[in-house]
Amino acid sequence: MGNWFDELGGGNYISVKEGTDFVGKIERVVKVTTKPDFDPKKKDGTPQGFHFEIVTDKGTITVGSFALQSALVKAQVKEGDTVSISHPKRGEYLVKLIPF
Repeated sequence: MGNWFDELGGGNYISVKEGTDFVGKIERVVKVTTKPDFDPKKKDGTPQGFHFEIVTDKGTITVGSFALQSALVKAQVKEGDTVSISHPKRGEYLVKLIPF
C-alpha cells in the first residue's frame, strides 16, 4: 500500500506555523478533494470541501486555513512565482512575490 501523499509524488511537507517564514518557488498548485481533514472550515464548522497544496522547490505546503488561502489570492501568486510567506500571528499570513 502506498503512502497517502503519493498523489503529489513526495512527502516533504513544510509547516508554516505561527512564527515561521518560508521562501521558495511555486512549481505547481494542486486542488485536493480527497483529504477533508485538511480543508479550511467555515464559521459554522463545515469544511470547504477542498484545500490547495502548493508544491515548491523545497517541499509542499498544505493550505488548510482561509487566512493563508486569502493571503495567497491577494498576492495573486501563480505557478513559477517565487514567494515569501510569513505567519507572524494567529490568523495572519503575509505573502509577497519576490522578483527574479
